[in-house]
Amino acid sequence: MSTIKSFRDWLYVPEQIKKPIKSFAYWLISYVPEQIKKPINKSLEALKTKVARLYGEINKFVLYECESAMKGFTKQYAVDGRPGIDATSFLNAVRPLVVDLLERNRRIKVNLVLTCEMERVIIITGDVIAEDVPFVSMTEVNLEATDVNGLFNNAVDKMMESMAILLMAGSGWKFVAVQKLDVNTVVYEPLKGSSYIPLPKYLADKKAVINLKNEDSQCFKWCLARSLNPVEKNSERVTKELRKQAEELNWNGITFPVALNEIDKFERNNTDLNVNVFSYEEHFVYPLRISKHERKDVVDLLLISNDSTNHYCLVNNLSKLLSSQVSNNQKSRLFCRRCLNGFRSKEALHKHKR
Repeated sequence: MSTIKSFRDWLYVPEQIKKPIKSFAYWLISYVPEQIKKPINKSLEALKTKVARLYGEINKFVLYECESAMKGFTKQYAVDGRPGIDATSFLNAVRPLVVDLLERNRRIKVNLVLTCEMERVIIITGDVIAEDVPFVSMTEVNLEATDVNGLFNNAVDKMMESMAILLMAGSGWKFVAVQKLDVNTVVYEPLKGSSYIPLPKYLADKKAVINLKNEDSQCFKWCLARSLNPVEKNSERVTKELRKQAEELNWNGITFPVALNEIDKFERNNTDLNVNVFSYEEHFVYPLRISKHERKDVVDLLLISNDSTNHYCLVNNLSKLLSSQVSNNQKSRLFCRRCLNGFRSKEALHKHKR
């Protein structure tokens, strides 16, 4: 066969040799090999089918407004659940819808309520009890600077923690299905510090707060200026010198009276300062606004109010202000401004902050 180099040579090959060669050539030309079948992992294929089905269901979620009151002052939105989807998968699926809603609606207070069908069996009778159980997040304020993803994460953590407590061993409850997720909102009217209000006697007796006697709506400004420029006598007076010192700060874009949500802007203007705001009710001081920054100068304010107005005061001794509400021991303490726990040393406070 090696001597066949052209069609002319092929003509002289004996017929008894040509026949088997032709037969093989025709078979080779017409041969189509069978497709090699891959081994099937039935568990994997079942998982793929389930994921595809769930993904199709997830894409069908819709966030809709279901209730409004007081001319839109309060609004409720909802996302209905789907059978066969666990709570975590449901919350992950609706996250983009809720986050988008929060990004478009600032200056609101918001909380989330995850309602799930739960059931348990009464061992004595064998009866099955089914209930729709709400799991409620904490109420948070959504401002322009709020991280809405973080807000949603906090809400999910709180709701899932509540569910985990209910499902603890021995309770008998088990998850059946998600019924819906409600997003409740109310317009947030931030507190503003305005004109002078006398300190309640309980606070005045602590000698821990300077109450600036302003006759305008700029108590926030005078408190900041006094914090940076302390004096031994008549520290509550708004003097010409104090007014001059106040102008050394950057007040661009700040309107008076200053609302809590404007303090972020003030801190961006003045990058050496961080401002914390506390409030007071029934002999109890609690944080209203804690700065996100750790800066050179820390200013603590106390926002007090009466029936007609609110007023910022300067806290010049936080330890004195808080000590009696955490212990009868009047020894000086260092306080975490976020949780108001008191510590005896800087090392202990630093460890707690970490």
